[in-house]
Amino acid sequence: MRIFSIAALAAAAMMTAAPGLGVAQSDSDAREAFSQEQRDAIREEIRTYLLEEPEIMIEVMRELEERRRVAEQRRSEQALVTLAPQIFDDGYSYVGGNVDGDVTLVEFLDYRCGFCKRAHSEVAAVLETDANIRLVIKEFPILGPDSEFASRAAMASMKQQDGELYKAFSDALMEERNVNRAAVERIAGEVGLDWGSLETEMESPEITEQIEKNYELAQALDINGTPAFIIGDEVIRGYVEADVLIEQAEAARSSN
Repeated sequence: MRIFSIAALAAAAMMTAAPGLGVAQSDSDAREAFSQEQRDAIREEIRTYLLEEPEIMIEVMRELEERRRVAEQRRSEQALVTLAPQIFDDGYSYVGGNVDGDVTLVEFLDYRCGFCKRAHSEVAAVLETDANIRLVIKEFPILGPDSEFASRAAMASMKQQDGELYKAFSDALMEERNVNRAAVERIAGEVGLDWGSLETEMESPEITEQIEKNYELAQALDINGTPAFIIGDEVIRGYVEADVLIEQAEAARSSN
């Protein structure tokens, strides 16, 4: 006769697979409840069962993934509420589209990210389709020194000509296949930026602080890759097509 029911064995397997997800706090109670001989028998029973029914582990992993997803969603929802000023109106990020739009689309991007480059035209299509969307760009350089160099240059461009050249500069960086330091300097000249002033501003403590704030914000929102989008009360991680963003904008507008 089986010592445990299937449900009990699955629960035990889950405890073994992920003790840190709230499934079990510790095994101290189990040690106190059973003798060593009983514990050995239980372990062997679990092992035998899993070898006979390995599909149960797939169910376990699906359940764990769902729990992670729910926990992530809850953290994001809470962060969207508590960090709304930093997300939607931090005072330093570029704001484009319809600056008075009734729905805000926030994008975290890295100029060396291939998926960000693909998403660039999708975001442009969203703004063209829906003229009532406000766009906020969060510089989020995570792909090495050249990424940070490009983001620093883009952020520094906001200090010239009242930020009027940022969009042209950012667009050109996104369209550049290989964004490195030489390309950043070349593109800055092509769009009309003063490179000497830009280079000085790039190293300012203010820009360093702004990048650090973006990192902290991403961490709070469980964003660890690019691109990532926030629209309404949803965090969308990864590349999506324009239709998805347009649909989410409509949902956000309806809920408002």
